[in-house]
Amino acid sequence: MRLLTFFLIGTSSLGTAADREGERLFALKVRGIFSSKCVACHGEDGTKLKGDLDLTSRAAMLKGGESEVASMMPGKPMASPLYLAATRENEDDWSAMPPKENDKLSAEQVAYIKDWIAKGAPWPDEKRIAAILKEADPWLSLIHI
Repeated sequence: MRLLTFFLIGTSSLGTAADREGERLFALKVRGIFSSKCVACHGEDGTKLKGDLDLTSRAAMLKGGESEVASMMPGKPMASPLYLAATRENEDDWSAMPPKENDKLSAEQVAYIKDWIAKGAPWPDEKRIAAILKEADPWLSLIHI
């Protein structure tokens, strides 16, 4: 019984750590990508929604656009139109996004989106985002200067 209790507690704390990692990824990387590359056409002021797709909230992304398909499937990047469009490799099914070749996402940006979706695509509230932004960016330590 003691082993089972330890396993259950350990498992739940791992889930919480994974949730926090996904939130940090969103706050530090994905949110900025959406802001700089996506929302001008997909939600900046609520009136510009090309393809009826709003990328300004998790709920809107789960609703999808005129295709009536959720733009992302939490935990499943390979089934998520948002990720597939960003890779620019699935144009038979999803238009390349952003549409202009010179605006395309870098491989690193695409990888952040894939990882965020794989982590469940969490979308923390503004208070949590503010707290995360005060923390050190773990991805900066990966840069070798």
